[in-house]
Amino acid sequence: MKYLLFALIGFLIINGCSPALQSSSSGKGSYYEDLSKYRLVYENEPDTGRFETQPTDTALAGRYEPVLDITETLNAKLESTAVNAQNKRRSLFGYAVQVYSGGIHETANYSRGKAMSIEPDMKAVLSYETPNYKVRLGEFYSHFEAHSTYLKIKKHFPNAIIVRRKFSY
Repeated sequence: MKYLLFALIGFLIINGCSPALQSSSSGKGSYYEDLSKYRLVYENEPDTGRFETQPTDTALAGRYEPVLDITETLNAKLESTAVNAQNKRRSLFGYAVQVYSGGIHETANYSRGKAMSIEPDMKAVLSYETPNYKVRLGEFYSHFEAHSTYLKIKKHFPNAIIVRRKFSY
């Protein structure tokens, strides 16, 4: 009985505190207001219902002349840009054997010389990529091609690894 009394009191409190719903209309129907008298009306323009990008007045056609014609200058610039793009060096991704990576320039030079003496037919490149000097040997298209050189170099350079690299051609 106590629970029923508490439930009834709680229900009355909740319903009594909720805001009352108010209707915004007078109950006679939906709201309508004619705003056509405030719309702008343009003269000499057909009502197509679509936005037109071309002017409809033919009197304006041919009236505007360009003051500064830059067509020739722009064409010359575009042609020179196209020639420069053709002359740019192309590149592709491949693999190399990295024999040294460290911060000491003398050690990097020594490693490069030693790698060139082990594989004299291959190109050894010393590069600086902040904060390390790196010595990479060879230019290979696939990881499989680099692996045979890696096995020869690994005897002399235990920290050698095969790395992916971008080559210019």
